[in-house]
Amino acid sequence: MLRGDAAVAFKQLAAAYEKHFDQAICLTSAYRDRALQAKLYAADTVMVAMPGRSHHGLGLATDLCGGIEKFGTPQHEWMKKNAGEFGFFHPDWAQPGGVTPEPWHWEFKVDEYPAND
Repeated sequence: MLRGDAAVAFKQLAAAYEKHFDQAICLTSAYRDRALQAKLYAADTVMVAMPGRSHHGLGLATDLCGGIEKFGTPQHEWMKKNAGEFGFFHPDWAQPGGVTPEPWHWEFKVDEYPAND
């Protein structure tokens, strides 16, 4: 699940990805409720955002697989080149050399993020 506008954009992104790679985009995670985020955070306080701080809880973040989850693969490079056309981006903190490098994490860009408490 994603927020409505993010879901529409993701469907368009997924269609373009499938057209290019002749396979469906691989999605491991999107919306997380506060309880799931708390459980994930309890298991890994380094790589997982605190409950109330994750854009997954806003329905704006995705974790992808199928090659996208590795820097430098054709799938990841395609995302870097094309995701912005559909409103998605790879945050600076998730880049190689970022605070927590996560090649799999992609977010939908909005002008202002709502509160997530």
